[in-house]
Amino acid sequence: MKVTVLSLALLLLNSTPSFAANPQHVQRLLQTKQCRMCNLGGADLSNLDLSKTDLRSAFLEGANLSGTNLSGADLVGAKLKRANLTNTNLTAANLQRAVLNEADLNGADLTSANLDFSFLIKANLTGTKITGASFMKANLKEANVTGLDLTGITLTGAILPDGSVSEEEEE
Repeated sequence: MKVTVLSLALLLLNSTPSFAANPQHVQRLLQTKQCRMCNLGGADLSNLDLSKTDLRSAFLEGANLSGTNLSGADLVGAKLKRANLTNTNLTAANLQRAVLNEADLNGADLTSANLDFSFLIKANLTGTKITGASFMKANLKEANVTGLDLTGITLTGAILPDGSVSEEEEE
């Protein structure tokens, strides 16, 4: 009996942490497109139309939002650490103070999005469209920005991938 309990304990301690979304919160999001401060961690919300959704301060860590339409969504203060945002439409989304550390934004559309004061540490931004986006005082340290055209975006005071701080808006 001791061996079985010990084995189970070791298995649980060594497993990768996972997040369980609150099913009631997922249902509320799908029905009303409003879910402020909801627990949607680890939820599969891929390929949905969540345009103009209110997700302020929502917990979306590890969520799958690939291919989802979040254009015009309010994600101020949302926690999107390690979220899958590949090919997600975030056009004109408000991501101020959002935490996107280690998030995968490969192929996402951030055209005219507001990412001021957001955290994108070690985020993958390859293939991302960022025309007209604002990253004022955002933290992009160690973010993968390979191949991105940074002209025409606001980077004032942003921490760049190399750890330096941008002083002026890019033209």
